Amino acid sequence: MEFGWILGGNWAENHKWHYQSHNKQFTWTQCVQGILDAVASSGQTHEQRACALAKALNKKKLAPIVQAAGLVPDKEVQQMKQCQVNMGKMMERAREKAGPGGSLNHDKKSMVETLAVAVVNTPVNSPPHPDCTTRCPGEVTITILQGAFGMSHSAAAHLFKKAREKRAALVKRRDGTSWSRCKGLKPAKTFTKEFVLEMWNWVEGHTDVVQSPFVNDTLLIKNRLGVKTPVPELLLRIPIHELHNDMVKPVSEGGFDLAQNPEGEVTISDTSLHKHLPPQLCRMSERHKQMCGCEPCSQGRSLTQSLQAWRRQMVSEMKRQKLALRENCTRQGRKLLLKVSKQLDEYMAEI
Repeated sequence: MEFGWILGGNWAENHKWHYQSHNKQFTWTQCVQGILDAVASSGQTHEQRACALAKALNKKKLAPIVQAAGLVPDKEVQQMKQCQVNMGKMMERAREKAGPGGSLNHDKKSMVETLAVAVVNTPVNSPPHPDCTTRCPGEVTITILQGAFGMSHSAAAHLFKKAREKRAALVKRRDGTSWSRCKGLKPAKTFTKEFVLEMWNWVEGHTDVVQSPFVNDTLLIKNRLGVKTPVPELLLRIPIHELHNDMVKPVSEGGFDLAQNPEGEVTISDTSLHKHLPPQLCRMSERHKQMCGCEPCSQGRSLTQSLQAWRRQMVSEMKRQKLALRENCTRQGRKLLLKVSKQLDEYMAEI
């Protein structure tokens, strides 16, 4: 799609002429009809006539006439079209994302918006309705922008709206309007080391943050002196947004005292909290969920393991007695063998 560039003037309207030969005046319509008849009689089929016309137009003898008629763009128009092609390629490269679900960075967004601002027309307010804009003939539309930049219609409409608004702001010289940077990107909020340390202390003391029950769950983390020391992993038993909800509560209800400013506004969001969590804080995996590490779970697991070990020892002892009684061929030995075998079967059925 081109930006409405005229590849050649309307030669028929700008050069009205009459040709006289043998005192007979041939009008423009008669000349056109003669060309049409010549093309129609140049072949038997449509393909033959098209091939004959294409070969005739490519002859050097007709090159000046073809170019003057606007059928072949001149050098300046070719250069403009090449600029358009290069701009479309750069737009395609700039709109490439890092991966599935990724987004453009600030630098690429600024370039895409700057190119669109250079292409679209400045919106003109309608005299009867100052709040509405009027469409001028020949201006760049969403469809033209879509074809030139090779994007979807929805993306072109969004970019078209932003570009026109920024172009109008630049024409009116509004304060804060940048020529090369896109707006809407807020700088990342930075926190002091003291604030982060206080927040870590609050997170580590939260009721739903527990230490991992496994001894080998440790991380090497630098302390305040810069020395790496082994630190046990901490497990978060609730989602981060719930942790943030507890953080913004009043201090009397267990909230973080620095989470709000004196005016009562929240100074840290759940996204910032996620980025500034303690490095040893991890999510609970499936093996962690089997045992949380609290006192009831730890004691219950220990008692269960002791019971299972005692049962295995009891079964092994009864089996040894049974094997020893098999060697005793006396009447008393056979009675004890039957008794021990019966006890072993009942115990195995019980456990």
